[in-house]
Amino acid sequence: MKILRLRFILNWLVLGILAIRCGSNDDEKPISILVDAELVNTYQASLLQSVAALSGIAVDPTKIRYAVDLYKVRYRTTYQDRSIIASGLVALPKTTAPVSMISIQHGTITAHSEAPSVQQGFNESSLTISLFASVGLITVLPDYLGFGSSASILHPYYVERYSASAVIDNLLAARVLAEQKGLPFTNNLFLAGYSEGGYVTLCTHKYLETVNDQGFNLLASFPAAGGYDIRGVQQFLFSQTTYSSPYYLAYVAYAYQQSFRWPTPLSTFFREPYAGRIPALFDGSKSGGQINAQLTNTIPDLVQPDALTNFNTDPRYKEFREALEANSPIRWVPKKRMVMYHGSADEIIPVENSQQVYQQFLDQGATTNTIELIIIPGGTHGSGVQPYSEDVINKILSIIS
Repeated sequence: MKILRLRFILNWLVLGILAIRCGSNDDEKPISILVDAELVNTYQASLLQSVAALSGIAVDPTKIRYAVDLYKVRYRTTYQDRSIIASGLVALPKTTAPVSMISIQHGTITAHSEAPSVQQGFNESSLTISLFASVGLITVLPDYLGFGSSASILHPYYVERYSASAVIDNLLAARVLAEQKGLPFTNNLFLAGYSEGGYVTLCTHKYLETVNDQGFNLLASFPAAGGYDIRGVQQFLFSQTTYSSPYYLAYVAYAYQQSFRWPTPLSTFFREPYAGRIPALFDGSKSGGQINAQLTNTIPDLVQPDALTNFNTDPRYKEFREALEANSPIRWVPKKRMVMYHGSADEIIPVENSQQVYQQFLDQGATTNTIELIIIPGGTHGSGVQPYSEDVINKILSIIS
């Protein structure tokens, strides 16, 4: 049980737009967005209380009171204007009382084996969402496109449209499942996520407010340590001599090339031998650490010299520049509650990215009653997860209790 200490509740966060229209005509029944749901485990409240105690989570154990049914779900969504089957986990509390919902967005993953719905047995993903469900929340953990049932495509990393659609359609499928199981849903919704999960959370929040709320009543979102201003992250990386996780840069470039069907070769941006290696590195068999080992952490050795010097002005990079800006979900005015988090010593995504985005939201008309930025003193990209997680859990409990 040592593995069930606080680390397990945290690692799921760092490991890491258009919803399909299910229409009908006179001769056809509406197609459900939920394809199927497989019951993979049932956790009793007593077990989850023990897990929480062993992990050292600063949460009232009396709030962990419901047994939980955990399902692997497959659902319909869209990718490149075609229907595709995606997957995720949904945890339902065993109660007849009306409950709210939370979607938890995981951090960056590259290996197919890391997808939440693929992990087997007594694992961090399933136990984490079961704990949230046990306090009285329908809890959703999407795999994202490119993992689980949609592993045949490359994950559209930091692509706003597909980041939001994978979550929204998983939420819709979870709502159908809850209805099928007789679990009353209040339509109240929370969103949370760290690192890429923070970015995906912000994309989803934006979609619900500006495109279609799908009948959900978003109470609050809690995005943390995401690269929301992707152009700003690119400029930061290009200004560095070394960077400890070069696979993030390769991931964005390759995902954009594939998601937007660009003919531009990767060698336009990356030097050899790295440009030629990138497609095979992201075949789903390797972790981020394994990919890093096949790249270089010296930015001038990884990125083409001309791109480093002329990325901001050269017409050859215009498409990439515009895509980075277009997929940054920061040009709108949040009206629903948003609490942003970032560690002051984050070495992967600089804290200044969140600070600048927060100020931009205020400059665009958001109010401090709506949005808040919490800086975690001394928090790195890894160590910032623990204080973030505990604060989010207790903030949500204060709202639903």
